[in-house]
Amino acid sequence: MASKFNLSVSGVRFGNVVIARVHATLPDGCHAAEVTDIYPGGNIQYVVDPGEARIFVRFTRHPGPCTEMIREWEGVREIPDTHHDELAAIAEFEGETFSVRTRIQDFELAPGADVDPGFNRAAAGRFIVIALIASNDTDRPLGCRVVSEHATYPMNYTRVFGPAARAICEAWRTANCAGAHAEALVDGGGIDGSG
Repeated sequence: MASKFNLSVSGVRFGNVVIARVHATLPDGCHAAEVTDIYPGGNIQYVVDPGEARIFVRFTRHPGPCTEMIREWEGVREIPDTHHDELAAIAEFEGETFSVRTRIQDFELAPGADVDPGFNRAAAGRFIVIALIASNDTDRPLGCRVVSEHATYPMNYTRVFGPAARAICEAWRTANCAGAHAEALVDGGGIDGSG
């Protein structure tokens, strides 16, 4: 069963920091989402550790006429964490709480002094382009995103290109997807991150 708003979460640990990325599909222009807190390292504290890192999301619906278009939303936060193996996105909408969980992936440096420390040969070439299934124009898919070949993504997406290197996938997305500039949206704000 799909989660409310097709909520999904991923986490990658770089040293002492987990990069937590939460993604959702908003059904219209009146819905909004925001990351409200993180654990550990945020304002929320527990007497007993819950055994997982957490990112908290609040969904809201504003009254009034709404644009009738599905919008993708993504929030990213850095969580200072060295010991949790799981990441949970805890979300709230109109008094209802729901959540999704995933394993935190550890980023490992490639061996050898002659290799750029950020390059991992085993992971190179493992990206795909996904697009909204509801795209009517198969030549110009909508809502394209570049994700890891093994990433989980909402059920309203399908693979349209790849696997290939990330740069090749980005170039394909730019050349073939309608509204490719939308990928730059941050936390539901404008292209430059402003509301």
